[in-house]
Amino acid sequence: MIRKPALLFLALLISSPTAMAQQSRDRDGDGYSTRDGDCDDTDATVNPGATEYCDNVDNDCDGVIDESDAVDAVTWYADLDGDGYGDANNSVTTCAQPTGYVLDSTDCDDTNASIYPGASEIADGLDNDCDGQIDENTSSGGVDSDGDGYYGWIVNSDGTVTQGDDCDDSDPSVNPGATEVRDGIDNDCDGQIDEGGGTFGDVDGDGYTTSDGDCDDRDATVYPGAPELADGIDNDCDGLVDENTSNQGIDADGDGYYGWYVDANGNVTQGEDCDDNDPTVYPGAPEARDGVDNDCDGQVDEGSGQGLDTDGDGYDGWWFDARGNAYPGDDCNDSDPSVHPGAREDCNGVDDDCDNAVDEDFPDANGDGIPDCDQDPCDGLDNDGDGMVDEGHDNDRDGVTTCDGDCDDSDPSSNPNEREVLDGLDNDCDGGIDEGIQQGDDTGNPSPDDTGNPSGDDTGYGMGDGGLKPGGCTGSGTGMSYALLLPLLGLFRLRRRR
Repeated sequence: MIRKPALLFLALLISSPTAMAQQSRDRDGDGYSTRDGDCDDTDATVNPGATEYCDNVDNDCDGVIDESDAVDAVTWYADLDGDGYGDANNSVTTCAQPTGYVLDSTDCDDTNASIYPGASEIADGLDNDCDGQIDENTSSGGVDSDGDGYYGWIVNSDGTVTQGDDCDDSDPSVNPGATEVRDGIDNDCDGQIDEGGGTFGDVDGDGYTTSDGDCDDRDATVYPGAPELADGIDNDCDGLVDENTSNQGIDADGDGYYGWYVDANGNVTQGEDCDDNDPTVYPGAPEARDGVDNDCDGQVDEGSGQGLDTDGDGYDGWWFDARGNAYPGDDCNDSDPSVHPGAREDCNGVDDDCDNAVDEDFPDANGDGIPDCDQDPCDGLDNDGDGMVDEGHDNDRDGVTTCDGDCDDSDPSSNPNEREVLDGLDNDCDGGIDEGIQQGDDTGNPSPDDTGNPSGDDTGYGMGDGGLKPGGCTGSGTGMSYALLLPLLGLFRLRRRR
């Protein structure tokens, strides 16, 4: 009779190597067992020596999924100004795109959304298009109201107005290229009046030059000894205006020009001021774009100003009158040719069509007040204007989008291009699960035995090749053979006879 301690000893000898063998088995044939740290011994691509990929799997069994050293991890570049172009000096490498980062790295100024490769170059002292040149092929917007070829006002890219080189943009005879004449005016805009190079002549032909005492050599009714008229002018150049005249002039708006004359008999006649209630209207006043005959010449808004279309999209960002007054035009962003009335509204945080609404054509599914720009509908169009079609539908990066029939976009092993395997999933996205798979066939799928190992396959664990064999070893080389059991049985029989 075999005693209990002996039986226990025999059970330990038999069971312990078997348990150890289970842990030492390399089920997926990748050279690693669970004892060696294989965290998924059913997948030969997963083991401590495997390469990490961006696939939502811990390929190298280090406890981290899709870390930055994955071989297919992507370098993303910060896009701080949101213009779609990134900063080459500010990057991260990850599997998933971080918020505020893009693939592009060509932005030469990531703090200014109007500066990026391909932007319109404008005269602002900046390299708008990131080509290494500043203000190439541009000129400042200018206003030349009198048409003499010289700007009276210069328009900066921010819409501010500065003085141009024409010191009187309402008089075409006054500009930096004009000849200085003796008329009490700085004709050549050099800051000097009637300087030595001027012509000492009788400009208005009244027989008097300025050297003769003509106090206005552009008006033939003004000269020393001329009849004094009730016109608000010192006709006789004696320093007095309308003295000893029979008529009394009325200058209601105080602009120096009479709207009406009243003679000694009380008769009223029209003066030279065509609107004596408006001090900006009088003979010689700058013509403004205001629907008024400002200079009393019988014409309205002639040569009144100029529109400025900085980005060349056909819409003016600013309008300037002859006085240098700036008025906003209909282009709400005159530095971007894609922004103007009638433009297509893109989902980009910009009022593209200048209707005072931003991204109004895109839905706000969650009601947070922010349009949903991160996902295009599956319609084959670039709805959000980012240059990509139907993006946001391939989260598992298996190359097949939900638009193309990926039935599980969180699992790269499930899409219409995959082969169906026995795993309880619809691998090929045809609506069926594990269809056409036979147990115990040559696919490597398990057969319903009590070991959980395939039978008739090539793994080395099924019956007929890796099980216990008379006179042989287990398929793993770690099991107990019959040759070891025979001496043990003989030992127990000998003890029993004694």
